[in-house]
Amino acid sequence: MKYIIIPCLNESLHIESIIKTCEKSNADRIVLVENGSDDGSLEIIKKNLSDKTEIIFINTPLGHDIPKALGLHYALEDGGEYFIFFDGDMIGMTKDDINTMFKALESGIDLALTDCYCDGCLPDGLATYVLEFRKMLNKELNIFSKIKHASPSHGPIGLSKKLAKSIPNEYIGIPPLLLEYAVENNYKVDIGLKKLHAALGSNERTEKHRLKMAETIVGDTIFAIRNSKNNIANRKYDGIEYMGFHENRRFDILEMITK
Repeated sequence: MKYIIIPCLNESLHIESIIKTCEKSNADRIVLVENGSDDGSLEIIKKNLSDKTEIIFINTPLGHDIPKALGLHYALEDGGEYFIFFDGDMIGMTKDDINTMFKALESGIDLALTDCYCDGCLPDGLATYVLEFRKMLNKELNIFSKIKHASPSHGPIGLSKKLAKSIPNEYIGIPPLLLEYAVENNYKVDIGLKKLHAALGSNERTEKHRLKMAETIVGDTIFAIRNSKNNIANRKYDGIEYMGFHENRRFDILEMITK
């Protein structure tokens, strides 16, 4: 069965549209991981439930990427074979995008990534800084020539059952570790979807959020690079520790539910 897993924290502006798009796709099941919303998102999801759609409800925010790990655990136990993850504000995703990603998984790709810079134009400013670290990891893993700057931290991703069953749950919670694990254990990693960053949808966030998110991704990527080199895995680079939102990730709740 084909699963879409969507984290939801205060996505009342977008989640109904996201659900309707997913239901038009070839997905068999849509799992919404509602965690701690206080803006009415849960009520909107309940009004849009169908035979394809279901909720995992946790009454506290789980932090970035932990809901994906929890949703994957559930979907695997429910008999899923292919899994797609994307965020609850990606209103630019279409049913064709979703089906394209599923086709990539069905073709034999174990970790399908999204190329958000497929027009060859790279961003400037803060995003450029983040991309340098993503490039650093992909080069360390000898996969840059294939996936360029693509990362499981950015855009929709897809997993095969084979990879999903073998990877530690906490690696889903730190996406660059997922990439490192897949490459180093000889799973097939490739681009599953080409979709420009600007076309993915809404990103109505504050500047503070953008900075913290960038710091989170940089820290995650540094951690994966250190782990790949068999060094002491940490989030430090040039004497700076990049924590971002990492400290808000509820690995304790994930472990309690999935053990």
